[in-house]
Amino acid sequence: MPPYEHRTLYGMRKHYVYTGGMFDIIKAHLIKRKTMKKIVLAAVVAGLCSLNLAGADEDIAKFEAGCNAGIAQDCTRAGAYYSDKSSRSKNTDKQAREISVKFLEKACELKDGNGCLILGSTYIVIFEDNEKAKFYTEKSCDMDYGEGCEALGLRYENGTYGFAIDKKKAKYFYNKACKLGAKWSCKYAQAL
Repeated sequence: MPPYEHRTLYGMRKHYVYTGGMFDIIKAHLIKRKTMKKIVLAAVVAGLCSLNLAGADEDIAKFEAGCNAGIAQDCTRAGAYYSDKSSRSKNTDKQAREISVKFLEKACELKDGNGCLILGSTYIVIFEDNEKAKFYTEKSCDMDYGEGCEALGLRYENGTYGFAIDKKKAKYFYNKACKLGAKWSCKYAQAL
């Protein structure tokens, strides 16, 4: 699968590497719950695609060292690396998930909203733990991470993963996400 491409505010292109494993899990999950496509994709794709993991096999030691030194984004990158099925050659799936969660929890503790959002999505897709997923997604939004607020809006709009349908809250989170730069949220808010 080719890398994802995204245009920044200034029209410059950024390329993102396909992170295989997590997307395979999400795809299987979406086949079961087609109506949840918008929610899961918004949360996980936003988080994983914001990471540039090109050359990650060579850089994982740097990510781990950076995480141990307290660099939140390196913790998120290390967590994403271990969640990628293609990087698990030396670990079982269970070991890789445990390592991934460890790094993502540390990223969240270090106030990386992206790490919290990916961790919340991991709890939905892999562990099916809605309470922890809700906690980490809310924490992501509390850190003013736009995609985390967008994920909350989607969940309140659709009443999924432990959230009751609440259009007023959905609109609030969409508007907050819009102000934080999550462009799709502006359209979602207008549609409510």
